[in-house]
Amino acid sequence: MVISCPCAIRSLATAEFRELDYQIMNQAFATHRNLGRLADESIYQNLFSQQLRDVGFTNQRAVQIEVQYGSFRKHYYVDLIVQNRGIYEVKVASKLTVEHEMQLLNYLLLLDVERGKLINFRPQSVETRFVNAPARRCERQQFQIDDQRWTDHSNLRSIMTGALRDWGTGLSISLYLQAATHLLGGDQRVIRNIQMSRDGYVLGRQRFHMSSENEAFCITALNAGLDDYESNLSKLLRHSGLDAVNWINISLKKVCFVSVRQ
Repeated sequence: MVISCPCAIRSLATAEFRELDYQIMNQAFATHRNLGRLADESIYQNLFSQQLRDVGFTNQRAVQIEVQYGSFRKHYYVDLIVQNRGIYEVKVASKLTVEHEMQLLNYLLLLDVERGKLINFRPQSVETRFVNAPARRCERQQFQIDDQRWTDHSNLRSIMTGALRDWGTGLSISLYLQAATHLLGGDQRVIRNIQMSRDGYVLGRQRFHMSSENEAFCITALNAGLDDYESNLSKLLRHSGLDAVNWINISLKKVCFVSVRQ
């Protein structure tokens, strides 16, 4: 399987998940009352997991998700899966952030599960946030491709199209970038620090991922502002000495392949 997990997780409807979550949150509040708000994350995880078992809820911690495509392998670890149905991420942060939401969303999309929850034990009162996946994997595997402006001659386009057909759109951009880098030859071959200059004045070195000897690539997940991003790529390219930046933008329904050239 291209995405594998040892748990056979059943996706729950909203009402089912909220019913399960009500019981689970009773133990989260009990954990917070017992430990206060200053413990380390692993301490909260241990007590929370034990209290869930004490009231009859099976749960597994640090559950591995393996993602693969060709020779590429990547592992993620979900904090807590309860009753093979509820997916929870435990945090100890001053407040929950968009980055926390995106981390959990990535797990939900990989597992093809519709909803999960963040629990933050650091504040005075337990902070929580539901996270919902925007689409199931079968929907995210059906995307439109726009490659009319693509001129790159490497196998980058075929690598990304194949990975997207297997995994679906919507996942962490770092996952797609790491896969492309690995399958194009690895960090040592792909990542280069390119000298940037203006009118003969050396500005320093900029890190690029290279699809070929004198062409770089980048991957984004923009839903708006594409013209502005392309304009800024052109400005960056102008000072790099590179021939092109091959840009892949991945939205849920459409993948655009654009070669921005000097």
